[in-house]
Amino acid sequence: MKRTHFVLLILAAFLFVLPGCKKKLFDRRNKYIGDYTFTYSYHYFQGGTLIDTSIFYSGSIDYGSKGEIRVSWVDGTDKTLGVDKNGVLTLCNKKVGNINESHIGFSHDENVCEPLLGNSGYTHSLSGDKL
Repeated sequence: MKRTHFVLLILAAFLFVLPGCKKKLFDRRNKYIGDYTFTYSYHYFQGGTLIDTSIFYSGSIDYGSKGEIRVSWVDGTDKTLGVDKNGVLTLCNKKVGNINESHIGFSHDENVCEPLLGNSGYTHSLSGDKL
């Protein structure tokens, strides 16, 4: 009888603590979720000159919809990326980078989702290390 009470007490404690956890139970994206330091770079040509800018900031990666992650973007918004079981990142069904337990890296031009816009030469890159 006492053993049953002990098991119920442990189960109740587990259920009480579980909702407070940031990570989802049995979700393969758990290893990516957390706080990161990011380097955002963009470059483009203007008048025949390459303009290259980098911005350093702190942010996070969180759960998106099923099979997606949300990455804190430099302007305060989130960028949603697909992620497969191997850590391959996609945007508009195109491979743009990779993620593992400690690092994310991806790059795409601004036409990745709308190839009919023409070639602007504007490229966004993000790399980040998990804290």
